Amino acid sequence: MRPLSDTERKVISRLLQMDFQGATQLRSQVEHIVGTERNCTCGCPSITPIIDRALAEPAVVESTFLPVRLQEIDRNDGVPREVIAFTDADGFLANLECVYFDDAINEWPDVDQSVVFLADSQRSAIAISLPNGAVIHPLAKGDTWRHTTFGDLSLIAETVSGYREEYDFEGRRLGRSLGS
Repeated sequence: MRPLSDTERKVISRLLQMDFQGATQLRSQVEHIVGTERNCTCGCPSITPIIDRALAEPAVVESTFLPVRLQEIDRNDGVPREVIAFTDADGFLANLECVYFDDAINEWPDVDQSVVFLADSQRSAIAISLPNGAVIHPLAKGDTWRHTTFGDLSLIAETVSGYREEYDFEGRRLGRSLGS
């Protein structure tokens, strides 16, 4: 077991900044992490946080697979990485997983160059937290995003209802059009 690194703390904190069922308790659990253990042999930095359960309250979550994921906007040395998180059956953080879509290296994404997606129970994106902390949502109430791409200066999100919405990285909507 080793201590939680500053980088790992930033990744967990950024991932849990979105509001969802159980997020308050999960944020509190981060303050009670007494160490970490590596949990993967592929070369990625994925960890199991060890939480002092005598001090931390369990979270009541809809699924052990948390509805948030952190994604790099761009990566110079490969395909952008994602970070996902899981709880155990008792509601405690159990896995912080760095997902590689190419060769894994022992390095976490830069949270300042990443977005966080919040998903509904069907795993469709209902909100995105941008690097500056601004949170954007699909324009139409009840709509979700099914696909997003990143340009140099903007994010393009395609909604389930067929709209293409473009936002700058400050959170301002630049346009909305039907179809691609």
